[in-house]
Amino acid sequence: MQQISKTRRALTGGAVPALALGLLLATGPAALAQQSGLSSALQQERMAFEVADTDGDMRISPGEFARDAAAGFSSLDTDGSLTLTPAELGEHDPALFGPIDGDGDGALTFDEVMTYKMKAFEAADTDGDGYLSFDEMVGAAEDQLGAAQ
Repeated sequence: MQQISKTRRALTGGAVPALALGLLLATGPAALAQQSGLSSALQQERMAFEVADTDGDMRISPGEFARDAAAGFSSLDTDGSLTLTPAELGEHDPALFGPIDGDGDGALTFDEVMTYKMKAFEAADTDGDGYLSFDEMVGAAEDQLGAAQ
């Protein structure tokens, strides 16, 4: 379960979209994994991918990615300050916070997060088609987790 949440945080900045969470709670990870033949972790990643893929074309466009990242930011900004602090992010590696905090003020602005996320999108688009496939998204999360360990 810890691997699942780490992977999801790497992908979205920590937030699971409400729809995905609702589906997960209603169905349960074990049932989803059995239905698809995928591991529970991959099934949860598939669900997050499908929530982000608003047009259903099985790829995430830059706009879809930005919308999902913005929703994640909004759900984490619990005090409504339009910034994210280490306290709002909960348990995280401080070494990962610094590179996103461009001005070094100890808080992440929406612009800082979106700049970081869109650079991550470009890096994850390994085939250069301007979209993220499910495999590219999972590969990028695994790469980020490996670099953080």
